[in-house]
Amino acid sequence: MPSPIAEKAIAMISPSVGDFLARAKVTAACKRAHLDVEKLDRKDLPAFAPQLAVICESLGHTVASQLEKNVLAL
Repeated sequence: MPSPIAEKAIAMISPSVGDFLARAKVTAACKRAHLDVEKLDRKDLPAFAPQLAVICESLGHTVASQLEKNVLAL
């Protein structure tokens, strides 16, 4: 089960890609940052947010950049 912070990130992406892909993208970003999606915490956001932006680049550069900023503000 993803942490509350991971759930918030999933909720941000879900409207664009659906719940399943949002969960997969957040999990992949955690793996790229060497973090555990079940233990993702605010202190991990500086490492997690850029990785999530890279994984969400397919949504467009502007969207990925804004997503990174929004995640950092959680």
